[in-house]
Amino acid sequence: MPLRVSIFALASFALTLAACSGGGGGGATPAATSATSAASTPAASATGGAVSTASAGTPGAGETAAATPGGGSGATDPAALAAAESIFHGVAGADCAQAADPSTTCLQSLSTAETIAAGISAWKVSAQGGSSYTGVLGRAADGSWKLWFSSQDVIWQLQLPGTMRVCADGQGLNLRKTAATTGERLASIADNEIVEGDKFVLTEPGTPTQHGYGWYHLPTTPDGWAYSKFLVDSTQPNCDARNRLEASG
Repeated sequence: MPLRVSIFALASFALTLAACSGGGGGGATPAATSATSAASTPAASATGGAVSTASAGTPGAGETAAATPGGGSGATDPAALAAAESIFHGVAGADCAQAADPSTTCLQSLSTAETIAAGISAWKVSAQGGSSYTGVLGRAADGSWKLWFSSQDVIWQLQLPGTMRVCADGQGLNLRKTAATTGERLASIADNEIVEGDKFVLTEPGTPTQHGYGWYHLPTTPDGWAYSKFLVDSTQPNCDARNRLEASG
């Protein structure tokens, strides 16, 4: 469902970041390998010059990967399933809880087929009779599935299409033509605006203790890519959780 984005020219917070360098509000140009401890983030709106209105596909990521039922209430893609079982050292399937080995970790898909095709595969990772957490894979530009983050507290939008809040340290979020900080800057989106995303590409994989980063495609006018560091799920009432997470990194 397309979402019209309000046009704002001013940002609401105090940090100063260079407007044209980073993927999001201003200067914080993310290093290609940077990562921070796990959590989540919401959505935004677009302003600025209209450069290209051509729809941007997920760079190099097989968008048409078929999703088939399995691994719980969600859907699974064979490649995403294999990656999840390897990364989380678990087993997907309804019979996992009855496994002979009590140390078996059970995986349950939390993603729809549409979300998986868009580049995100989320899993409930559970120890038998014990605690659980959310483990999330993102599809990289080469089509491979890699760890985005693992956490019990999720602030990012994991269902696509879905809405998000812009949290760009008061400097506004840069909308770019490609999923890279070097991509042409198309517009600026004001903090606390709500935007819709329909695709995701992981560019900086995470680790078991640090979350990674990627880019959401926004079907705005013009459409473009926005850095996940500056977006949270729109159900987040403000940017506080995101700001604490980034500050702790």
